[in-house]
Amino acid sequence: MISELLKPTRTKRTILFLFSDFLVFSFSVYFSFLLRFDFNIPERYQSIISYWMPVFVFSKIILFWLLKIYQVNWRFVGLNEFFKIISGLFPFSLVVLIVDLFLQMKYTGYSIPRSVILIDFFVSLFLVSLIRI
Repeated sequence: MISELLKPTRTKRTILFLFSDFLVFSFSVYFSFLLRFDFNIPERYQSIISYWMPVFVFSKIILFWLLKIYQVNWRFVGLNEFFKIISGLFPFSLVVLIVDLFLQMKYTGYSIPRSVILIDFFVSLFLVSLIRI
């Protein structure tokens, strides 16, 4: 009974990576704001984080799902999977940057610093890759 629960399966592995990516992406957004503002986030941006956090987390997870990153046999991870991760994170960051540029022109109250987007890309890339190695 217990050995059956501990036996690795594709479904368990997918759930594990979905959950770990949820945590990594959530941490990445918040940590990016912390790094950008030297661990003292201004009050103006504290409320913006709650708007952007779900966008960052769920959009990245959906992109990873569409790119079939969760359907890889992780016993044989290589550069191909690393490039798939980059191909999921880079377009997302580019789209967020474009949306943010629009927000800076029209709705400055919801805009985030561009450096946060860049920091988030690298932190997400590092942590997601680290989990999969």
